Amino acid sequence: MTEYVDTKVTCACGNTFTVKSTKKELNLEVCNECHPFYKGGKDGVNVSKTVYKILNPNIEIETILKENEIQLPKIDEIQFIRSTQSEEPGIAYTHGTQIYIGGLIPILLEAEEINHKKAVAIILHEIFHCLTRNNPEFRKEMYNLIGFQIADKEFVIPEEVRKISISNPDVEHHDAYAEFTINGERKKCCLVLISNKPFEKAGDLLDNSVDVALVPVDSDKNENEYYLMNDAEDFWDVFGKNTDYVIDPEECMADNFSFALTYGLDNSKEFQTPEIIQGVLELIK
Repeated sequence: MTEYVDTKVTCACGNTFTVKSTKKELNLEVCNECHPFYKGGKDGVNVSKTVYKILNPNIEIETILKENEIQLPKIDEIQFIRSTQSEEPGIAYTHGTQIYIGGLIPILLEAEEINHKKAVAIILHEIFHCLTRNNPEFRKEMYNLIGFQIADKEFVIPEEVRKISISNPDVEHHDAYAEFTINGERKKCCLVLISNKPFEKAGDLLDNSVDVALVPVDSDKNENEYYLMNDAEDFWDVFGKNTDYVIDPEECMADNFSFALTYGLDNSKEFQTPEIIQGVLELIK
């Protein structure tokens, strides 16, 4: 399991703050203290082109929300932090209300329109994590769209599953469950991201070594009982088929949320499970 430590973040402007990551120190070119979005202008700061590329879709997102009278839950200021992603492989990830952006998004933003929309969708995906993290009711309503319920407390992950589990900074809780049909029986299960093979050395990427464990939440037969996603004959009936990112209801609904705002409002894309997209729009409009 990945260990997160207190990380000292230092910006080129001199501002410092502490976050959680796998590294002890991180260096930034720009932060919320010197970013023109928060300062009302350049203020003499040498801001890289990358920052402006990230700023533009955020303004675009604000325009989408206003023009369609969409009301999202209120949260504290979201900070966008440029990252090499060496500390957390991927395109982007979140902690609290901080969104760590990798180098791929700026590349997409300056490409053709289809890739620009992909970049906007990625940012909306990460914003969703900030929203659910700070608004339990919003999280509950979104998860309900795919049949997941939120329990009153965290589930105890079996030891055999915990030993092969993989952490995800965007999934902070294991308290959501849904019913799946496994071996002809209906079972209430929570999801845990796991590795299906041992890591050979530090720094190995996950690639094709990940799977999803379905852990029964009310099993009294075997405390180490768990199944894989292919064992549930109705797995895709539960999650829908709008996205393959179904390692957790949090990631699945983050995609559906971002798709709804990026493509669902103007019907620029067809979805295999359109009722989820429509459900998202009904909740936020």
